[in-house]
Order: sequence, then structure tokens, then C-alpha cells
Amino acid sequence: YSNGMRRTYYSYNVYNNDGTLLLADCSDVQHIIQNKQHYFLFRKNGKYFIANSKGDVFAKRNYTRMSIISKNKILVRVDKKYGIIDLQENVIVPIKYKSFENIGENLYLTKLNGYYGLMNSQGEILLKNEYEKIKPLYDTFVTKKYGKYGLVDINGNLILPAENDKIKKLAE
Repeated sequence: YSNGMRRTYYSYNVYNNDGTLLLADCSDVQHIIQNKQHYFLFRKNGKYFIANSKGDVFAKRNYTRMSIISKNKILVRVDKKYGIIDLQENVIVPIKYKSFENIGENLYLTKLNGYYGLMNSQGEILLKNEYEKIKPLYDTFVTKKYGKYGLVDINGNLILPAENDKIKKLAE
């Protein structure tokens, strides 16, 4: 409860099965099991880190956001740019995107140099970042390139090239 005068904060501690303290005073704790090893993503003092089941904390970069997007794939933000790393901090998708937004199951809308594209969580580029706009329309996407419109399916396959003056939806 806050009356507007004070802020309310949450902090968590992570304990091992034997009761030993692994992490103290953390927030945004996420647990991952990979190859029978336990890992924790957490936030402390405004930065995100990765820790293993022994309590060893590591982070090569100053992460300002971390979220699990699939098995052993973590969406990160560093210096206002997004990319994907694994639990050993190997870069899967370069940390260079202005935005990285989940718009479907295993599908992300990316923005790079002012242009939009589509990518899956494995880092495969489905549509290059060369579109002025990409908007969802039921199970397809309307694309805009050089002022012309086209259609793409949810797998990034071209349905209509961006050669049309308008695309309008009529009912479902």
C-alpha cells in the first residue's frame, strides 16, 4: 500500500536446498534449469545479473533488462539497445536493435536504423529491417515499404509484395 508519500519496494532472497543463502536483496528473480543446472536472472542496484546454483554471479555487460524468451535464450538491453544472449553470455543476436517487441509466439518485431523487421527467438531473420511499418492483421502482417503496402504471413513468407497503394480489412 502506498499513500503517494512513500514507494513500496520488493526484495527477495534466494536459498539453496540446504538453507544456504545464494542471493540477497534482489528483485525480478527468474529461475532457469538448463542441462540439470540451476540459473537465476535477477536485478540488483538497477542492473541485471546471472547467477548459478553455487551463488556465483556474473555479467560482462551492464544489463538494464533481462527476460527469458525461450530455452537458454535471454532478451537483454544494454545502452538502450536489445539483443539475445544465452546463459553463458554468448551473443546469439547482436545487441544493436532499438526495439525488440514480442508480437506472437516465437515472433519479434525489431527496429534497426529506423526500419522494422521480423525475427524469431532463435535469431533467424524472417524479414529484414527495411520496412517503414509492420502492423498485425489477424494472422498476417501489413508491411509498408517506400510508401507501398504488402502482406506477409506469421512465418515471414511473402503473400503480397509491397506494391499496393492500400490494403484494407473487410470484416474477418
